[in-house]
Amino acid sequence: IGRGELDEAQTALGSLDTPGAHFFRAVIALRRHEGGRAERELEVAARDPAYAGASETMLRIARRTGRVEAQFFAGGELDTNPQLLPDTPPTGATATPITDENGQLAMTAVGRPTPWLAIRNAIVWRKQRTLHDLDFFGESAQVGFEDDRGPDHIAIRYDLDYDVLGGASYLIAHRGTLRYRRELGTWDVGASYAIRARDFRRTTEAAFDGHVQTGELAATLHATTELDLDGRLFGAREVT
Repeated sequence: IGRGELDEAQTALGSLDTPGAHFFRAVIALRRHEGGRAERELEVAARDPAYAGASETMLRIARRTGRVEAQFFAGGELDTNPQLLPDTPPTGATATPITDENGQLAMTAVGRPTPWLAIRNAIVWRKQRTLHDLDFFGESAQVGFEDDRGPDHIAIRYDLDYDVLGGASYLIAHRGTLRYRRELGTWDVGASYAIRARDFRRTTEAAFDGHVQTGELAATLHATTELDLDGRLFGAREVT
């Protein structure tokens, strides 16, 4: 859904005081990460039996949407080849796979001090039962700026990744991303570019240090209200 379409819907709903208007204003508010406003609209919509069930479901989402959001995961897995690690397998990964079990914890937190600024941090911790050299800790921090107040949608992001393997520093990576999309009536056109610099901390993986660049051109035709036609041209270049 484009920002222009949301603006048109918001204008059409105006200040209508009907259960349906309150419900759909809440949907728009959720799309814009405005949990408090969505919650107020849904509480009104829920007074109508026709919207009560859907409003209760949406209220649970609205109460988890706001300036600060967090998710937590705990679990485990049976891995038939834990030597295949993020980014690039270490030396020896082509050896006969060894099955092992592990426990995992993961957490993601997002802060939105303003509608156009988002700060994210994701942490993953994995503990192997027997292959302790493959115990893994990863952290990914991101600062993102997005502006979609009109037909233009601009996003600028910076990511910092830090991985620890077997208790020792494994990888530090920086990534910058620029995205642009323009709404042109029945057409949406856009482009994106990203560059990621990898610095492996062990000499066995040092040959993979370098840059990965990706780019994309995209166009979407809203042919009918039920049909969108989407085309993309994607390219990537890796220098190590």
